[in-house]
Formats: sequence, structure tokens, C-alpha cells
Amino acid sequence: MAGRAPFDLTLTQWLTYGLRDAGFRPVVMEARHVKAALGAMRNKTDRNDAHGIAQILRSGWYREVHVKSLESHYVRTLLASRKALLRKCIDPENEVRGLLKVFGSKLYKGIRYGAFDRAAREPIEADAALAHAVIPLLDVRLELHKAFLELDRRVKALAHAAPGWALFARRGWRRVRGTGCEQLMGRDHGTGR
Repeated sequence: MAGRAPFDLTLTQWLTYGLRDAGFRPVVMEARHVKAALGAMRNKTDRNDAHGIAQILRSGWYREVHVKSLESHYVRTLLASRKALLRKCIDPENEVRGLLKVFGSKLYKGIRYGAFDRAAREPIEADAALAHAVIPLLDVRLELHKAFLELDRRVKALAHAAPGWALFARRGWRRVRGTGCEQLMGRDHGTGR
């Protein structure tokens, strides 16, 4: 590797990956340590900050921060997309429940996912004016649900491919603690983070 390239936590991921590809060894420093060290400087300029960061690197008075891999960011993005779609599925479902309640039809709370569409369409299609207003909402909810199921399938496939995650998925975090899977899942023993 050509040399070390120090920087603090702004734009960390992309800079780290780019510098590694260019042959450098990036050193990501904890921002609080850098701020404390640079806070004693009289003149706060970019040039003085760069000089101060280089001095911290030379002295070794810093704590290096781990930068997560691109793969972990892709997994996080997949999980965030799945969660967002689930929330978006619930919104039209609650709207349909509220609209049907005005007309005397109450859907049970336990009805979810595919069964919800069948249970909601029956009272809606019985009234032509209600069907004209609410069927498009049900259609949108159904398409959102299909997209959610596809993302859910991808998450499950990813979980089945990773050792240890299957145990976590079956038993839940509280019951997995103490089995040695904490390190595998990137969780801290004491705090649950």
C-alpha cells in the first residue's frame, strides 16, 4: 500500500473504499477524539485542521473506527426497503378499515396480508358507489403487498445463506444471547447493540 490517509467520519464509506482501491491504507479516526485534539488550536482553518490531523496520525493518539463493508450496507438497504414497504402496506389497509367502518363493516384486526384483500373486497363490491371509491385503494395495497413479499423473500434467502442468522430468525435475539452468535451478528454482549 502506498501510505496512510487519515480523515474523520464525514463521507467515510465512499472515501474509504476509493482510497483502498487506489492503494492507500485509510485511517478513520473517531470524530470526538479529533475534535478534542483540534479544539485547542487558536486558528481554525482547513489548512491547520489538516496539519492537526496529520500530527494526530503521526503521534498515534487516536482511536481507529471500523468502517462497515459494502455488503453490510447492501443488507441494511434491503432491510430498510422491506420495512418501508411494510409500513406503506399498512397505511392503505388502515385507511380501508376506517372507510368501511363508516358504512357499518368492521374488519377484524387479525385479518392481514392476503386474507385482508379477500375480506375487504366482499363488502366493498356489494356497494357500487363504495367500490368506485375504494377498489383503487385496495389495488394499490395489493401491488404494494406483492412488492413487500418479493423483498421479504430476498431477505429470507439472505438469512438462510448466512450461518447463525437462521438461529436468530427462529428464536429471537433474547433467546440467542449467550450462545456465541453475538459476535457473528455484530452485537455487543452487554448492551444488545
